[in-house]
Amino acid sequence: MPQSLRPAVGAALAAVAGRRPSAGPRMDGPGVGARIADGLVAGYQRRVSPHKGWSCAHRVAHGGDSCSGAVRGFVRRRGLRGAVAPTVARFVACAAAARLLQASDVRGVCCCGPIPIPFRF
Repeated sequence: MPQSLRPAVGAALAAVAGRRPSAGPRMDGPGVGARIADGLVAGYQRRVSPHKGWSCAHRVAHGGDSCSGAVRGFVRRRGLRGAVAPTVARFVACAAAARLLQASDVRGVCCCGPIPIPFRF
């Protein structure tokens, strides 16, 4: 079956079976690998991250998404292979943010609106 027909055939089969096609996030990537990677990162976000005791340094220093959130976005938009380079760049930037925060002796961050405000105890 040609690649271009697979989404249409999948939707038709789902309709015949009486269910909706996958309601999950749309992924432009190559499919299975991107969905597996997204699921693994989502599991990390739900099960591991809340219990590890620290936050993403990039998010604390610059605001926005955590690295895991950014990686999920890269995988969704670019597919698994296309997400490799921006993921590596993000981790490098996160390491730099961690060094910046460590050098500044920041003890916490109060998020008042979109701008994180560092404070010390």
